[in-house]
Amino acid sequence: DLDQYQRERLKLITASLDSLFVSEQTTLADYPDFFET
Repeated sequence: DLDQYQRERLKLITASLDSLFVSEQTTLADYPDFFET
């Protein structure tokens, strides 16, 4: 259901943010999903 989808998405975003902090080479442009609503 949608709730499950949102939770999974949040986990993916969190993991991506962790990667951002780990690698300064990464830019937000690599994560266009952040800006989808």
